[in-house]
Amino acid sequence: MKLVTGSIIAGSVACLLSLTTLIVLTLNPVNEINNTFDTEVVSKKKEEQQAIGEMVQQLQIAINSPTDGNALQTISKFGTDSRYYLMVRGWLVQKVRGTESRLQAQKSQSKREVLVTEVDALKQAIRAIDLE
Repeated sequence: MKLVTGSIIAGSVACLLSLTTLIVLTLNPVNEINNTFDTEVVSKKKEEQQAIGEMVQQLQIAINSPTDGNALQTISKFGTDSRYYLMVRGWLVQKVRGTESRLQAQKSQSKREVLVTEVDALKQAIRAIDLE
């Protein structure tokens, strides 16, 4: 009987300690400051992710149509940023290789000319970001 009573008392004390801890953490103003800070950090991170997503979409448009007038400017804008240089350059190199492969398989002279122009524009973009 003493063992059962002791277990019940220990369980009750543990429950009260947990409840007290919960109340203290809820009412602690430092915790509110930390929560506000955490919310700001999460918000900043989401804004950063949104900006990177927009950058990738702009790059995708520019790389998929490299002969467009603004493509070189867009690629240079992001490709010269040291944080994104490797990603942009790697993307360009892969696009060049794919386009050159399509060029080798193409029989039509008019389509070959379009592909040659695209390869030249992509190589020019690579040179532009390498020179910066």
